[in-house]
Parts: sequence; structure tokens; C-alpha cells
Amino acid sequence: MRTIAAIVGSAGIAGIGLAHVAWGRGSSWPMQTRAELADAVVGSPVAPDPPECYAVAGAAAVAAAVVAGAGGSGRLATLARWGIVAVLATRGLAGGRVAVSALGLPEPSQRFIDLDNTVYRPLCFTLAAGTALSIRRRRGAAG
Repeated sequence: MRTIAAIVGSAGIAGIGLAHVAWGRGSSWPMQTRAELADAVVGSPVAPDPPECYAVAGAAAVAAAVVAGAGGSGRLATLARWGIVAVLATRGLAGGRVAVSALGLPEPSQRFIDLDNTVYRPLCFTLAAGTALSIRRRRGAAG
């Protein structure tokens, strides 16, 4: 079960990172235009700049690697995995309106709010749960 959870969690986080790389390179996928993409992912008519997209992609790449097992099973790696769980669960609980406000963005569109409630928040909870299930608890030196 832990292996499946690690694969699902790391693949999902890696997928988010890859989407951000594509957006940083100018893609509007899965929308038709950049304006539609911006409305769907940040709730405003202006898409994030490439450096912002690449920053998210980089963070996602590191998180995906850690969830997949990078860093081993020591205390620091376990703490990092729990940190990832906390970030994902907090994003799910707080919701998109709080997230865009924390990023200094304007009040998001209704389309973004709808997508947040039906896709983004459930995805955050799913990835948080997968990551939590993937964490191996250390049992003495045998772990």
C-alpha cells in the first residue's frame, strides 16, 4: 500500500510540475488560450510569468522526488514528507480564494472558485493522503 501511495503521490505532484513547465514555456494546455488558462488556474485574466511557473515546477519536482523516496527514510526525509502533507492539506482546507490572496492576486473569478471546489481542493487532499500513506514509520534501527 505504501508503495502505491508513493507512486500516486509523486506522480501527481510531478504532473503538476510538468504542467507548470509547459505554462512557463507559453502553453495554454488544457485550455484554448492563455486568458482561459489564467482564469482557470489563478482566477484572473493574466497568466503567471514564466519565473513563477518555473518556481512552482521546481518545488513540485523536489516534492515529487521526496515523496518517491529521495532522501531515504531517516528523520529529516520523514519530516520533509510530513511538511509536504501539511502544505497540500492546508491548500485543500484553505481553498483557492485564500491561496490567491496570499499570492497577492486579485479576487478570483467564479470559474476558478468552481474548479477549486471540484478539482483543485480534492486533488490537494488526495495528494496529501497519498503522501501521508507513503510515509514509513521508523521502528528502532530496523525501520
